[in-house]
Amino acid sequence: MKNFAVYADGRLLSIEEINKLIEEFSVKATEIYQNIRKMNFEQIKSMVINQECYQLKKLFDEADINWLPTDQMKERINNKPLMKNIFPYGHLIKTTEEFKRIFGINKFEKEILSNKTV
Repeated sequence: MKNFAVYADGRLLSIEEINKLIEEFSVKATEIYQNIRKMNFEQIKSMVINQECYQLKKLFDEADINWLPTDQMKERINNKPLMKNIFPYGHLIKTTEEFKRIFGINKFEKEILSNKTV
């Protein structure tokens, strides 16, 4: 890349401002990495389950369901090893329908969204 421009809040940033942001982000990324490295396995699993659920927040909001992991979900992973071979390893998902089938979206839609009262 030979040229670039960075805008923030509708304003073109100077190279000095860009470099300052890069430095700030580098420091913050290092701090986050160091904090994660201090976590034990159970703490990391808890963080990851929150991240996984957050990905579906908009869908859960539409279904008027709290997006946070339930106590049952947390209990299922507490003090247990990670599951293996639950996703199709080495298989490229090629269609939306295949994605919905593999990740249970059709089941969620059928069981949860169809029962939603408006």
